[in-house]
Amino acid sequence: MSHKQSKHLGCEDPFGTCLPCQEKGHRHDMKQTTLIAHLSSTELFRRYRNCKNVQEARRWHILWLISTHMPVTTVAATTGMSRTWIWHICTRYNAMGPAGVRRQQTRKAGAQSLLSTAQFRQLQHAVAQPLPNSGRWTSQKVAAWIAQTTNRPHVATRTGWVYLCKCKEGTTTTTLLSQ
Repeated sequence: MSHKQSKHLGCEDPFGTCLPCQEKGHRHDMKQTTLIAHLSSTELFRRYRNCKNVQEARRWHILWLISTHMPVTTVAATTGMSRTWIWHICTRYNAMGPAGVRRQQTRKAGAQSLLSTAQFRQLQHAVAQPLPNSGRWTSQKVAAWIAQTTNRPHVATRTGWVYLCKCKEGTTTTTLLSQ
């Protein structure tokens, strides 16, 4: 074992970069990450296959592949995720166990809706009618309507899309896109 190997043995991240010394360009031979055995490989696979949330299922898939000793670069190519993101998922799983796989961001409990019930009904009524100039409601137009109604300087287009979908409840997304 060389001096360099003995000095830095066991201090690598999943990609072989030395974490404690942060030596530029210093890399280890090991390019594989290891998982703490919170769950067996079989259980990781079961959770991956049975998960209803697509994003969470992707994380379980990554963990299962890593648990089978697949190289990180192969896992990245298989899942379409970056090596850095895979490293973050593995690090969070190692630190928090299965709870670390779930989405960490949550909606604040009791957060108020942007529109009151009366304003939402007005929006539903407005969306049910064609616009005089262009005839179609878009997420940008809904966002502009919400901004004007709530006296806000700006409402995100994504928010407009969410409210447009709520107004057209029961209508599929592809129908909304084709209108």
